[in-house]
Amino acid sequence: MKVMSDLKRCYNCKFWLTKDKGYSNYSVLNTTVHCLKGKFEPHEDSYSWVNGKYDHDTFLKQAEKCDEFKDGDGISLDVDHHSTIEDHKDDSELYNAAVEYFK
Repeated sequence: MKVMSDLKRCYNCKFWLTKDKGYSNYSVLNTTVHCLKGKFEPHEDSYSWVNGKYDHDTFLKQAEKCDEFKDGDGISLDVDHHSTIEDHKDDSELYNAAVEYFK
């Protein structure tokens, strides 16, 4: 039986990036989800994954057919900048994708 982390889903891809917005890490207003390979448009998402523009199952399962999918943790950028893109320099492929994406 597969567990959630074994599934080939966008949120299990190293090119998945989330960026929180708000006043601080204690008051996050929303989170924007990005694909560093540009496989989908960035969009705001909620913790419940309810979003009128995307069907949860169909959207996240697109990783099953994605030629850029690579298993990994991705990047999570917080409001207070405790985590940054520079923290991922040890993975040159991920770091370069992030730098290129935000050019």
